[in-house]
Amino acid sequence: MEFSANNGNMKRFIFLFLLLSVACFFPSTQAQVKTIKEKSLITGKTIYYQVGYKNQRELDTPVRRNQIAIFRRNTKNLLLGNKCAEDIMRDYKFRYAVVPPNQRISGTRYFFHNAWANIRLFFKNGPFWKNRMHKKIKECRRLTGDIVD
Repeated sequence: MEFSANNGNMKRFIFLFLLLSVACFFPSTQAQVKTIKEKSLITGKTIYYQVGYKNQRELDTPVRRNQIAIFRRNTKNLLLGNKCAEDIMRDYKFRYAVVPPNQRISGTRYFFHNAWANIRLFFKNGPFWKNRMHKKIKECRRLTGDIVD
């Protein structure tokens, strides 16, 4: 009799142990929400917005977008300081890396890097992505006053 009563307690203990271990190994998938308070630079009003995250480490890690670099020696018509053009380049997942004239880079490395970058961008953005991008950048130039029609 004493053995059976102890056996019942042991079963409860094992059940609770298994339940606790499953809860620890499979955490909840619901994201936590953090409310951030900022002052608007334009209106001066206080703005509240919520950011969802799974844990503190994810919140502390900066978001990095994988952007493909295209080497350019000449910066003419790149609009590197234009916010609208930079947003369009970010949407097309690439950036221009300007190579200074005094930096030594071989012509073959320059060519093959840009060829591989253009192939990757072709598969990411689809055919004729450069034409679509240049059309949007031309519209940005017109709106910001960098070009006059």
